[in-house]
Amino acid sequence: DGPAELPFLGRDRELAAIGRAADRLRAGLGGLVTIDGAAGLGRSRLLVEAGSLLDDAVGAEWVVRFGSLPSDRGLPLFAACRLARLLARGQRPAERHPAVGYEPSAPALYHALVDALDHEAAPTALLIDDLHWADPASLAVLSSLLQPGVLAHPLLVVATRRLRGTGEA
Repeated sequence: DGPAELPFLGRDRELAAIGRAADRLRAGLGGLVTIDGAAGLGRSRLLVEAGSLLDDAVGAEWVVRFGSLPSDRGLPLFAACRLARLLARGQRPAERHPAVGYEPSAPALYHALVDALDHEAAPTALLIDDLHWADPASLAVLSSLLQPGVLAHPLLVVATRRLRGTGEA
């Protein structure tokens, strides 16, 4: 059996918090939920369960799954660029933002992400696994998306991250 096929136990409090965030998203309010902990404690599995909960709450078409990679950390804006490209896949080529090319700037990526998320036309949940691997410039771009009034529709970000001092981060 794979991890998602095993029974999920002992995270009722965390799932309840994510459920409340999903309720707020349906009511038109975005936000941020972080799942923090050491390696091997089930952060990624909790994110899978959060994804299922959000699929049911807002519809699977409005839940975007994304994972940071260790290679993202050393390349400025790489994680944000990968996310913008992932979001742009749902758009027709004529609607894609030109910033999602080679060597984009932070403002261009910010606008590409805003355009892609606003294209979704509904409250959106963004699930990010291993946020601790994202580079600081990408984190700044992502955090700016959560500011009030930036997006036409609410955005809920649910992200896992390894706490400092608990292994590689």
